[in-house]
Amino acid sequence: MSRPLKVQIVERARELVADEQNSKAAFDDAIRTWEQLIGVRSLEQAIQIQSDYAKRVYENHMAELKKLGEMTVGMVRDASKPVEDASRRSR
Repeated sequence: MSRPLKVQIVERARELVADEQNSKAAFDDAIRTWEQLIGVRSLEQAIQIQSDYAKRVYENHMAELKKLGEMTVGMVRDASKPVEDASRRSR
């Protein structure tokens, strides 16, 4: 049985709040990285700071893609539920 509409709305609201928090955290991370880059004394230090930042951005992006994949699987499962139920009843 699919989740009630109220539950879906609350879940979506939580996701939106989490997305907003993630956006702010990503922006703050970019600013901190920029501030670190301004104060570098060597090319090696700048490369290390930029590499660390790129790794964090990549890891965050992959985590978001994983969540998106899980949401997609859940939506497909919920959408196919009525068809599965009808198939079971017709047997």
